[in-house]
Amino acid sequence: MAETTTPFLKFTKSFKKYTEEFTPAVVDYVRSWARTENLLGFHEDKSLVKVTGTKLQIETLLGTLKERFGYIPPEMREDKKSGDGASEE
Repeated sequence: MAETTTPFLKFTKSFKKYTEEFTPAVVDYVRSWARTENLLGFHEDKSLVKVTGTKLQIETLLGTLKERFGYIPPEMREDKKSGDGASEE
């Protein structure tokens, strides 16, 4: 009998620093939040902050950002202007 396994999906959310969507408070919160989570990855450079985790982690982060800062990622807005955002890898 063959074993069936569910593939593991990781989810990534990038926050670009040099775009109109940039909000310092959001990026500061993401940076602090990342220190408290058991993430699959965290990357920051001069142009972006990127977090990689489970679907639940990223959805929870986005929910918190919406509640605290009114932040809605560009890819989830009605007037989608760019393709940046949470993606499955």
